[in-house]
Amino acid sequence: MGKVKRYGYFPSEKHANVKELINFGAAKFGNSVAYREIDKYKNFVDHTFLQTKDEVNALGTKLLADGHGGCHIALMSENRYAWVLTYLTVMCGVGVIVPLDKELLDDDVLLQLTKSDCEIIVCSKTYIPMMKRVKERCPQIKLIISMDKSKDPEIPWLFDLVDDGAELMRKDRRYIEAEIDPNALTEIIFTSGTTGANKGVMLTHRNLCHVVYGSLSLIDPKSVSMSVLPMSHSFESSCHVLCVLQAGIMLCFCDNLRKVMDCLSSFKPGMVLMVPLMLETIQKQIVSEMKRRKLYKHYRAGVFWSGILRKIGIDMRKKLFESLRVSLGGNLELVVCGGAPLSQETIQFYDQIGIKVINGYGISECAPLLSANSCAWMVDGSVGRPIPEVEVRIANADDDGIGEIHAKGLNVFLGYYKDTESTKATFTNDGWFNTGDVGYLDKNGILFITGRKKNLIIFPNGKNVSPEEIEEHIVHDLEYVREVVVYGEEETSRGNPIICAVIYPNLEWMKNNGITDIQAKLNEDIKIVNSKLPGYKRVGKVIFRDTEFEKTTTKKIKRHKVLSN
Repeated sequence: MGKVKRYGYFPSEKHANVKELINFGAAKFGNSVAYREIDKYKNFVDHTFLQTKDEVNALGTKLLADGHGGCHIALMSENRYAWVLTYLTVMCGVGVIVPLDKELLDDDVLLQLTKSDCEIIVCSKTYIPMMKRVKERCPQIKLIISMDKSKDPEIPWLFDLVDDGAELMRKDRRYIEAEIDPNALTEIIFTSGTTGANKGVMLTHRNLCHVVYGSLSLIDPKSVSMSVLPMSHSFESSCHVLCVLQAGIMLCFCDNLRKVMDCLSSFKPGMVLMVPLMLETIQKQIVSEMKRRKLYKHYRAGVFWSGILRKIGIDMRKKLFESLRVSLGGNLELVVCGGAPLSQETIQFYDQIGIKVINGYGISECAPLLSANSCAWMVDGSVGRPIPEVEVRIANADDDGIGEIHAKGLNVFLGYYKDTESTKATFTNDGWFNTGDVGYLDKNGILFITGRKKNLIIFPNGKNVSPEEIEEHIVHDLEYVREVVVYGEEETSRGNPIICAVIYPNLEWMKNNGITDIQAKLNEDIKIVNSKLPGYKRVGKVIFRDTEFEKTTTKKIKRHKVLSN
């Protein structure tokens, strides 16, 4: 990709539908590896662009031949090629795909299958027992298909269906020649539920393909990438799984978050997609290990001298921090981050050791990407520029230009599945999607997020406080804080809300530092944070929590669960 002007875009291909995207990848990249996984013997198993296209066509042909055309098909597994194969196949001529969060319990799975009218479930062997239980309670489910060989004769193996379809498609061309309506429903993806009940977001081929186009307009991908985030989340499926087909990169699957460091060593990717919590956790582990080995002062000296050399055009980061980079696989140069606010301190930490972290902003209803910084430019503290041909406006702005973030463009969803009331509520009268987030645009059209509208703490005098801002201060100033949720609690005597902070600290740190009264420690140290904040933003109540917060698959805290306790 060539150079771009300030705040400009890289040139990127446009495709009308995902089938066109698959055919493009197969024609352009052929026998290059598209997807790589590790088998139980620790060997690489590779799947080329041509193979992926052929297997999609074979599986689609078999599913249509078996009478499953038009079905809503649920998908649940670890990150693996079989997930990708099913995902692509269903969208490109079978029916509607419904990816499910693999952390869900029986009742949640039952609810989402029922809500989305699913008739077939495709899953890995891990989830077969659950799906059998759910099927007994959900009469609309006709069939379970396993990604792994099963001894149960009623549960066919996915790749047996592929083999059958390969024979059938010599004569049966229905799937291969199926015309794809770019504007028709192709995917139902459930919102992560950080603020309440899940809703089924209806996405089209045009939505998904526009996000691929937008992603590659801002990101210049590396030749090898690694899939860490659950593929049931649209950030991973749209911006990673689908982008592979246009960019010609190889995507390697990490099937378990506990294996991230091992997978980095095995695959040696140049790029990964992550959420802030992952980046922050790795950062803390690295710093903690350096301090344990009494190397932290050497690291800080390296950062200092590296910074001076960079100012005169000499970049020694790869050499100076080689041991740190080897612990991350050795080749990692780019991390694309989304899903939650990312601190500038974390971006700076990775930049100092030669790894560029690019943050962006998205929401499931926008398939999900709305804006991002670029490989060619970055604006500190921002979530970058809206992707091409997507408009963002700030509505009901205050004196500082901060207001509701509205969006309009080809990435915006159709609505919520069978929920006209919620759909109507989320669109303005003039047709803009209200993200529910709050922020502002600078003079160059760069977007900044200041908080979530539903989370705002509103004072009677009209002042609004963003909990996310205070949470960032707490995590930054108090090194032992692992997680925190800030909210407003009504104080009847004065009429103003009290700002409360629920803190989950590093209990091992407390023990190692001889802290026995954790509540007293929190009460004392929150004064440090308060001293740096205006009076109306100061925390008035601290609550100690000794367990992690409940989270979504992408590691966002379910705030409504905290507030309901």
